[in-house]
Amino acid sequence: LNESKQLESKSLCLDLLLSILETSGPAFRNGFKFIGAITHYLCVSVLKNCTSSNTNIVEQSLRIFVNLSQNFKDHLKAEIEVFITK
Repeated sequence: LNESKQLESKSLCLDLLLSILETSGPAFRNGFKFIGAITHYLCVSVLKNCTSSNTNIVEQSLRIFVNLSQNFKDHLKAEIEVFITK
């Protein structure tokens, strides 16, 4: 894929992830597998995307970070600290 298509794909994925986070219910948010996926994959990805040169990608990543810090702070204390100190 060319760079333009990669950015479009990444942007779409970030939008979908944010939508999942915004619409998930309490049972889903407290599920062991969901919390594990957020901890091991999403947090790492969001941190990497926050350093992107594309402002749209950074903005979407920050929106995901805000959602994570509001809705998952009890599960992600160490990960949130990494975002703040890096």
